[in-house]
Amino acid sequence: MPDHSLTAFRLVKPPSDRALSALLSAYHDNRLYDRVVQAFNTLPAELGIKPGLVSHNVLLKTLVASGDLAAARALFDEMPHTAGVQPDIVSCNEILKGYLNTGDDAAFDQLLKEIAGPERHFKPNVGTYNLRMTLLCARGRSFEAEELLDAMGARGVPPNRACFNTVIKGLCNEGEVGAAMALFRKMPEVPRQNGTGVSPNFETYIMLLEALVNKGVFDPAMEIFKECLRNKWAPPFQAVKGLVQGLLKSRQAKRGKEVLMAMRKVVKGDAKAEWMKVEAQLSLLLADKKA
Repeated sequence: MPDHSLTAFRLVKPPSDRALSALLSAYHDNRLYDRVVQAFNTLPAELGIKPGLVSHNVLLKTLVASGDLAAARALFDEMPHTAGVQPDIVSCNEILKGYLNTGDDAAFDQLLKEIAGPERHFKPNVGTYNLRMTLLCARGRSFEAEELLDAMGARGVPPNRACFNTVIKGLCNEGEVGAAMALFRKMPEVPRQNGTGVSPNFETYIMLLEALVNKGVFDPAMEIFKECLRNKWAPPFQAVKGLVQGLLKSRQAKRGKEVLMAMRKVVKGDAKAEWMKVEAQLSLLLADKKA
């Protein structure tokens, strides 16, 4: 595929920055980071292309992904002077992501101040907010991340699913499963530009199910389990096993049996044989409870 992308790029007449950015993205998406750098450094001069903002942002993303954050920051700072290209909020987000990945909280906070300052004065987008919330959650400050989530809409940046998942994950990691469930229930009510509501995905449900089971909160865990089934998603076997074991300890053998029967219907393909092994173990526990 990457070689096909290069062939297609050379067929574009006249060569353009748009085609260059598409080629760089193809290399990046296939983790061919050296090729991104090589293509960016050689093809523009060879073909008379002036790399624009999008191509520079792909290079920034590549340098961050490859672990060369110093080179990424240097490029970010030099773009206006060496290439006549002004960074945008997407450029900033790539550098913030690099600081987040390396745990450089001080540099992260400093760049946030620069973004809002008079020299750059960029408007944060949903990606910027999500990175901020990720850092707060990593610091064990998920309730502050939730406050930021609430503030986004008022600032004209409606939160998306990724934002909700970030904060729900943070709350779950801190054992605040009640707050995580409350936030989950707010998702359908969030105002958006094209209507109302943010839909949870498989990741949302599984984070909640595992956290609720680990905390021994089985009524909402059953609620989440049933939602998974309505969406025809088979939850991870370990979480389901914990749910059944918890129900049995709570003297809810009937509900435990319902879980087993429901899983039998939803598990498909190669996973079915593996599930039957888990079910056999749990069925023995059910039998012991009846005895």
